[in-house]
Amino acid sequence: ATNKWVGDAEDFLIVLQVNGLLILGLRNTRGLIDIAGQNVTKAHRQSLDNTKIKQIEKAVKDQKLFLENNINLERFADLAGLKPHEVSTIINTHYKMNFFDFINGLRVEEAKRILTSPELSHLSILEIIYKSGFNSQSAFQRFFKRSVGCTPTEYRRRSLQAEQPDIKNAN
Repeated sequence: ATNKWVGDAEDFLIVLQVNGLLILGLRNTRGLIDIAGQNVTKAHRQSLDNTKIKQIEKAVKDQKLFLENNINLERFADLAGLKPHEVSTIINTHYKMNFFDFINGLRVEEAKRILTSPELSHLSILEIIYKSGFNSQSAFQRFFKRSVGCTPTEYRRRSLQAEQPDIKNAN
């Protein structure tokens, strides 16, 4: 009778262990599924973000929306095929700046390109301001100097001097 009671107790403990392992396994599996779901969601979100980043870059490179002097977040987003909050979020997170600084940074780069282009050296600074998308001379001067560290006139002069061969070294 004692052997039967010990055998029954062992069977009961084995059943408890199996059930405990089953419960533990189910709990961990649910956690793994949640983690896998989060990873898929993160991967999917990153893929969507990359697609949206490409749309923004296309709007910049192909459509050159930053050259429109009246561009705003809503118009940019509409022409890029995105929602304004998507554009704002991506510019803030990916480019680490706000929309205004993003657009004006692109405009400054365009102004620098024009200022250093020999075939466009006949353009006045005022003409360059409007060609690069700015609609205010004071805003352009302020933003250019803050971004580049010198005025547009100084920048043009320095780039032209850099292109000139050094007469002393030529002899």
